Amino acid sequence: MDNINHWRIQFMRTLPTLSAVLLSLTLIFYTAISNADDGESSRKWIGKGYDINGGWNISEQDGKQILTFDEDFSTRKGPDLKIYLSRESIQKVKGRSVTKSSVLISPLKSEKGAQQYELPSDLNLDDFSSVLIHCEAYAHLWGGGSLKDGE
Repeated sequence: MDNINHWRIQFMRTLPTLSAVLLSLTLIFYTAISNADDGESSRKWIGKGYDINGGWNISEQDGKQILTFDEDFSTRKGPDLKIYLSRESIQKVKGRSVTKSSVLISPLKSEKGAQQYELPSDLNLDDFSSVLIHCEAYAHLWGGGSLKDGE
């Protein structure tokens, strides 16, 4: 009986520590899940002329559609890089056809790092198939990503 009481006392002494550890692990797990899932998962780039690294997504913020490049975004520097939304899929679009089937969003702000672009308010994303990075001066398609699942 003394042995059982000894273990019961030991358990009661360690219970607050165990509870604190479990609570800490729960908070760490919750924080990791919250940071990883902001409602929009990142999509990957498809390099056509050059590698494009990192992820991107389009989300709604304060009633506006925002194209966001992740922190790990990077690509080769170019003379006249611009962001477009294209009606053509990333698989079909060619450098010379980009400006004919696309809407210019903005010049690329930087070849590295997180950045955001507000999309025009009258734009219906359902009308477009891909987001592109394109050198307009030389009609050279850097690459892009699909707006449609499964493309």
